[in-house]
Amino acid sequence: MNGLTQSGCSCVCTGSSDKYCGCLNHYLAYKLKNKRSDTTIVSTYHGCFTSNIFPSGKHIPYNTNGICLNFCSQSKYMITYESEYCYCLETIDQFIETSENMCNFPCAGNSSQICGGYEHGSLFKISKISLVSSLPYYVKEDFNFKLILKSNYYISNNYLVDFGDGDIRKFSFVNSSLSLEKSYNLTGLYEIRVTFLDGNLLVLNPLIFVDKNISNNSFKNYNLSSYNIVNSINIEINENAEYLGCYSKRSFERETSSKVLDISKCSAFCSKHFHSYSDAHTSGKCFCTTRYEIPTIESLSKCICACPDKLNRFCSCFDETRIYNDKNNFAKILIGKYIGCFENTNTLNDPNITTINFGFLSNDICIQYCNQRNYFYASTTRGDECQCFNETFNLNILNETYCQQKCNGNKSQICGDIPTKSVYFINTLSLQLECSFLVRQYEEFSCILTLKSNVLESYKILVDFEDGDLRSFENLNFIDQFLLIINKTYIIVGNFTVKAYLIDTTMNVNTKVNVNFEFKKINPDKNGYIGCYFDRNPLEFNEITFVSEYNMTNSECMNICYIYGYNFSATFYGNSCSCASIYGSYNLARNGLICDQACSGNRNEICGGTKFNFYSIYDTDSNSLTFGLNMKCTTVNVSNLIEISNLNSPIEACKLNGYSFLIASVERFYCSNKNYSTFGIDHTNSLCDETCYSLKECGGSNYRLNSVYETTNVMNNKPNNMSEYYYEYLGCFEIQKQTNYINFKNLTISKCLKFCNYFNSSIAGSGLQCICLNEQQILNKVSDTNCQNVNSNDWHYAGNGQYYGVYKLKILNRSEIGLKKNEYTFLEQYSVFFHQLILELNQNSKEECQNFCMFYKFSIFAIREFNCYCGNNFKDNLSSKIEIYKSLYEETTYKFDQQSRQKIDPTTQKVDLSTQKIDPTTQKVDLSTSKLINLTVQSEPITFFQSLDDLTLTNAKFILDLFNDPTQDLSGCLTNCSNNGWCGKIEEKIECKCFNEYEGSNCGETTNICKKEKRCLNNGICFPIENNLNYKCECKYPYYGENCQYEIDLCQNITCLNGICYVNESKSPFCKCFNYYKGERCQEPETSLVVISSFIKISSVIAIIVICCLFLIVILSDVISIFNACTKVNKPKKIQPKKDYVVKRIKYSNNSE
Repeated sequence: MNGLTQSGCSCVCTGSSDKYCGCLNHYLAYKLKNKRSDTTIVSTYHGCFTSNIFPSGKHIPYNTNGICLNFCSQSKYMITYESEYCYCLETIDQFIETSENMCNFPCAGNSSQICGGYEHGSLFKISKISLVSSLPYYVKEDFNFKLILKSNYYISNNYLVDFGDGDIRKFSFVNSSLSLEKSYNLTGLYEIRVTFLDGNLLVLNPLIFVDKNISNNSFKNYNLSSYNIVNSINIEINENAEYLGCYSKRSFERETSSKVLDISKCSAFCSKHFHSYSDAHTSGKCFCTTRYEIPTIESLSKCICACPDKLNRFCSCFDETRIYNDKNNFAKILIGKYIGCFENTNTLNDPNITTINFGFLSNDICIQYCNQRNYFYASTTRGDECQCFNETFNLNILNETYCQQKCNGNKSQICGDIPTKSVYFINTLSLQLECSFLVRQYEEFSCILTLKSNVLESYKILVDFEDGDLRSFENLNFIDQFLLIINKTYIIVGNFTVKAYLIDTTMNVNTKVNVNFEFKKINPDKNGYIGCYFDRNPLEFNEITFVSEYNMTNSECMNICYIYGYNFSATFYGNSCSCASIYGSYNLARNGLICDQACSGNRNEICGGTKFNFYSIYDTDSNSLTFGLNMKCTTVNVSNLIEISNLNSPIEACKLNGYSFLIASVERFYCSNKNYSTFGIDHTNSLCDETCYSLKECGGSNYRLNSVYETTNVMNNKPNNMSEYYYEYLGCFEIQKQTNYINFKNLTISKCLKFCNYFNSSIAGSGLQCICLNEQQILNKVSDTNCQNVNSNDWHYAGNGQYYGVYKLKILNRSEIGLKKNEYTFLEQYSVFFHQLILELNQNSKEECQNFCMFYKFSIFAIREFNCYCGNNFKDNLSSKIEIYKSLYEETTYKFDQQSRQKIDPTTQKVDLSTQKIDPTTQKVDLSTSKLINLTVQSEPITFFQSLDDLTLTNAKFILDLFNDPTQDLSGCLTNCSNNGWCGKIEEKIECKCFNEYEGSNCGETTNICKKEKRCLNNGICFPIENNLNYKCECKYPYYGENCQYEIDLCQNITCLNGICYVNESKSPFCKCFNYYKGERCQEPETSLVVISSFIKISSVIAIIVICCLFLIVILSDVISIFNACTKVNKPKKIQPKKDYVVKRIKYSNNSE
């Protein structure tokens, strides 16, 4: 409690208009037990008075004579007037007594009282009366004591003294001190109650302990400095945060919790909500903040109020804060070691002892208070008094029976007694753990554990590194401070929580260690296999993703990665492959997971594992400090959990159904009452990077298991092709979905065609994926507008959806092209033009690009980085620009007759040969009549062409010479040269020059083994391999076999419960249900069947009931028959002649036979 100004307690009590009570958050405190002195103030009415100059008093809106008496308690006189005014004075010389009729105003706070009148007042004399008892706390024999009465005016009244053992004494007309003698017969604690004046205005209740049997031999001298601690109960107080001090509220920016929390829960609550500092208030509120300003330090007495739900801890008071620093790596514990019950010496005015009274005293409270005042010893006495000291005394120890007073704040504890005190030695233990936050895998680092204690004892510490490494450190003997240096090396990566426990206490600390990946190669087995490793976002294996639905093997994946220069390959999902230069960023598979997916191309091989999910774990226990908080990100076995459909309020849904945890992903929510079981990647390497509508975090993207192989020394079964290539754009095509494709992190058309070349395909399509094609698949050509997604890496054309930009791989012969220096001119900077050819340059050389484009009859070229583009048209729809150039040729000028002009297309600059005049005798073109003006020719003209449209001014002379040569069949070549063959002069003769897979005089014969005859059945795709000596079929689902001649039984794994499995035209299995059944697996009966079944069941029940009834009727009938027969037997019968009886027997016998 804090002693505050009187103004905080100047509120009128609701039960008495003459008394003050505490105001909001302020209290008037009274001592109820062991009250040894009392003081009261009384007033005596003198009459109605006035004055020539009436004074100006205190205005009190709720004024009464009692309220005015409280206000003027330090004065000799008081006057109340005009209902609401009170005036205090030391003398009444200026006042004149008048008639009582002039004082007729009722008091504002109590209309039954008179508070003077207009300029007239009710005058009272104030007297102070006090009563003090000189009673000892502890006696061993007869004793006497005095009751000392003090007053500033003469009074005479009665005493009533009750000694608590039946001895009650009354004293009349006492007006001064009173001496009393008393003798008790029994040992014990007694309360003496003294009442003075009518109405109990003065009341004392001093306590005294009487020991009739104490002898000097029962005391024993103990030197506390030697720590001879007796075996008894120790009190342990866990400070799970570091106490910083008592400060002004103004320096603390606070966020309030919605729950009433004590100091330990408040500290945990703030820490769980990511705040660094906490303050538990006596009102029950918990305040958190991440920072506080330069504090204004307050007295400790302003921060030692009781906590509402936990009286054994301190909370802050009113406008102050007890600031705690909530650090996970620091913990402090106070151990109050009980020494014993000692005689209570007189501590009054002892400078070495600090004494304080608590209305909620417990031994825990006293230990904490003395520790915060930097004392080593704490003692409690009389149930409400705490004493702190550092020095040891030669105290008299008593039998434990002499300490029997229960603590005010904890009735289960003993807080000494009237003449005795319970003494505790305070052992302060603190534990702090510090580790490097960032370390590297396989690298040794150190953790420092600091343990402090002011008692020489042996300690044991347990350290858990969360990777299975659990270390124990025993027999740590020290006093003051001990440093334990622990060296550690992690061989796995992740975020780990290192925890340290002080055994035999509740103290533990923890700190985070982030282990970064350090690549360390592991020797593979003879097949190149390294191990089964986790991979998650950001993926370690993500440079290339090759998918083969039916032909994936680990060797195929190794080959693909090898040709792209990667050292390691990884297969996963059974049909997918990826490449990387390192592995192991997310550790080997553990926690119950293995690579178990069979390869799609060889069911005897394992190609990684399937995909898994990360889940976010939320606390849904409303009584928990972390209710609604995200507790952890990990992988969970959800197979046996309850799935909920309330996607808007999943936390509330789990809470309302009595579950403690919510397990959340983007699409699914589960509730669990048990501690969820984890598997796969645990929280040390998990990543929850997904959000959803109702929660900030909803699990994470998928992760997988990779079968990792080394790619060194593979490709033994593949030819080493050293050819150079260029790429020809064939156009935009619509292509059906492929079962084999590849994706690149940085796609270029060269990478795509390199992949296809591995599978002996020279045609590739670029779109959503890179796919390999043959001539049969590029029949459906569409507009180029469907393939205008220019790739940002090399600016090749790519399509969307089912559309693909198709390129063909062509062999480059640099010796044919040569490298000649030609002139060119810069045209302009455009986005890109409609290129036809792409070449990867050896050097970023315009001359190299120009010669290449000129060789293939393109006069316009462009260079971007190391890519050369050849084309004729421009395209301007990109933000990035490319520089376009045009070649300039060495020119020779020919003069012709100006009278007859050659017809030249001014746009294309091509010659119209229809206007040429031909000599009818020689059948040669007469150049003199061509009327061509300034015809220019290339010094080394292009000599191959596909049609007369290819004629330009730069190669016209060469073409005209061919026309004039009777030995050359130019028109026949142009007519018969097929399959994109080009006409040209080969060894002085015009012939077809064939390309790609065609040959023969007119390029009509194919070398493609797949085109010579149909080899792959059921729409399978044929690929030539081994230089066209063999082939390989890529079968379409569900066919398989060398020539796709076999069909998979699609119904093999389909179970139709009440039907038969069929395969439809789209090769999808389905169940055809019997009558009266429906559903995907014919598992649901139709309504009519349910009705029929119900009818049959009801009919069966009715039939059974009818049969049972009939059976009971038959039995009942038999019982009745037997009963009647018995009745007839018992009736008296007439005696028949013997003869008749015999006859009847004979007859009966005969019938029976």
